[in-house]
Amino acid sequence: MPLHPMVVHFPIVFAVLIPIAMATAIIFDKKIKNRKAVWGAIVAFSAVLALSAFVTMKLGAMEEEIVEKVVSESLIEKHEELAELFSWSTIILFVMASLAFYRDQIVFKGLALAASLAIFGMLAQTADSGGELVYKHNAGAAYAIAKAGGVNDRSPLSAYRGGEDGHDDDD
Repeated sequence: MPLHPMVVHFPIVFAVLIPIAMATAIIFDKKIKNRKAVWGAIVAFSAVLALSAFVTMKLGAMEEEIVEKVVSESLIEKHEELAELFSWSTIILFVMASLAFYRDQIVFKGLALAASLAIFGMLAQTADSGGELVYKHNAGAAYAIAKAGGVNDRSPLSAYRGGEDGHDDDD
């Protein structure tokens, strides 16, 4: 069973929740009794986001060869490049959230929120390309093929291969 699809939901959840948490903390800034605790949690969530993004990216890279049997390498590389940009950018978000925590000034909180929204945008692009691999180009079939011991021309799974070279021809 591939691990990448199982863990990919962690960075997705954190990339969605962090901007919401930041915006809420900024809006209710004056009413929050312990702002340090709120922003400390946001910094922790940012760290978990970064860690889960890198773990997910590493697992995806480990499973790349299997999926290349079904999906063209260029489509996988596009997703991989988006994932790398997203993952490395989560470190910037962590730094910005940390600055907001330590400085406790609205300008740093606003910059952290802007970074979290940029991360969300990168997530959307990365998730879209990953979803396209699975739902449009049938990347999941690679695991059925691997489990079945490969594909030959008579296998019912060979229909998932696309063109003669095993890749979709519409790329």
